[in-house]
Amino acid sequence: MTQFEDQVRHAIDRDIAAEQPAQQMLAKVRRGAQRRRVRRTAGVISAAAVLVAGVAVGGSLLSTRDDSAPEPAPPAPSPTESSSATGDPVRPTHALTIEAALDRVFVTSNEEDCGCSVLWRYDGETWERLHDFTEEYVERLAMAPDGRSGWAAAPGGRIWTTDDGGGTWEQAVMRSEDPGDHSYLLAATGDPVWPVWAVDATTGTMWRFDGDRFESVSYDEIGAAQDLIQVGDALVVTPKAEDEGNVTSVPRVTHDGGRTWSELPFPCSGETRLIPARTAIFSLCQAGEAATTVYRSTDLITWQEFGGSQGHLNDRVALTDDAILLRGERETLLTETGAQQIETGLSKDATVWDAARVGDTLYLAPGGDVLASTDGGRTWEPSVQQ
Repeated sequence: MTQFEDQVRHAIDRDIAAEQPAQQMLAKVRRGAQRRRVRRTAGVISAAAVLVAGVAVGGSLLSTRDDSAPEPAPPAPSPTESSSATGDPVRPTHALTIEAALDRVFVTSNEEDCGCSVLWRYDGETWERLHDFTEEYVERLAMAPDGRSGWAAAPGGRIWTTDDGGGTWEQAVMRSEDPGDHSYLLAATGDPVWPVWAVDATTGTMWRFDGDRFESVSYDEIGAAQDLIQVGDALVVTPKAEDEGNVTSVPRVTHDGGRTWSELPFPCSGETRLIPARTAIFSLCQAGEAATTVYRSTDLITWQEFGGSQGHLNDRVALTDDAILLRGERETLLTETGAQQIETGLSKDATVWDAARVGDTLYLAPGGDVLASTDGGRTWEPSVQQ
C-alpha cells in the first residue's frame, strides 16, 4: 500500500461514518494513484505527492455535485470548529496540496461530505470552497502566478485545466498519448508559451501545454524522466535512474523552455531527491547511520552544505529559500543560522504533503487542517476562518 493510500485510510477511519467502508474510497484511489515524490512534492508534492481532478466525459465541464452518488452518514448536529451547523466543512479538513498565487493559496482536500477532492481558496482571512471534483481524488495541482490558470492531475492519467481561477474545469487533451494508466507530475512555469509541463511518472514521457492541449516532447540527454519541479525561472527534470537509487541519474536544468539543458549532479549518491523552494533547491545526504547533511543550491549549478540533523527522518519540506522543515524523532527547523527544535503539533506519523508561502505567512498541508506560521516556521497553528 502506498503512503497516499495510507493517508486516505487514516482520514476515512477518523472522519467517515462507520457504515461507509474504507474500501469504497480506497478503490477509487487504487485506479492509478502513485505517491508523489515528497511528501513532495506535490507533488509536489508528489508519492506527493496528490492534486486536483474530476470526472467528466470527453472534456465536458465537471459538475459541482453528483446527486446519484451515495451520501455519507449525516454528521452530528453539533458543529465543530471546522464545520458549519449543517455539517459541511468551512475549511479544508484533509489538505494534501497547496499552491500560492498572487496573495492567496489554493488547496485541494479530500472531503467526506462529497466523497471527493475539493478545491479551496484562502486569502488569509476567509476560506472559499471553489469546486468539488466529483467522485475522484486528486494527486497534484499547479497554478499559474496570476491565479487564473491551473492544472490538476488525477489517478489514471487525467489532467484538468481551468482558466477562471478554479471555478470550472475541463479535461485536457493529451496529443498522441499511449493507452493505459498514467501518473502525471505538474510544474507551472509562468511562461506564456509553455505555461505548464508534465512528466508521466509511469512511462517517463514529458509533455508541455500550449494553451490548448498537451503535446509530447523528448530530449536525448534526458530520456525517460521520473521527477519534475519548477525553481524560479528554471525547470528541473530528473531522469529515471538505471540502477537503484539516483547514482546514475543526473538532473537537467533548463532556463529557456527546453531549448538548452545543463546538468546539476546530486551532491551524493544513493536514494536522494530534490526538494524545491521558490528560487533555491535542497537535497539530503546520509551522513551516518542516523544523521543527515542538508545541501542547498541557489544557482542550480553547484551545491553548498546548509546544515545537518541527527536522528532518522521520515518527512521533509522546504519552507523558503532559507529554511527547511525536517521531521522524524523530533521536528527541526533548519535555517542559515542553525537548527532549532520546534513543534508543529502534528503527530509523528503525520505526513506534510505540501507547503506554500504568501508574503510573510507560511502554510503546510499535512493531510488535516492547513497550518500557518507568521514567524518563519518557529510556531504553527490552524488557519481558521476569521
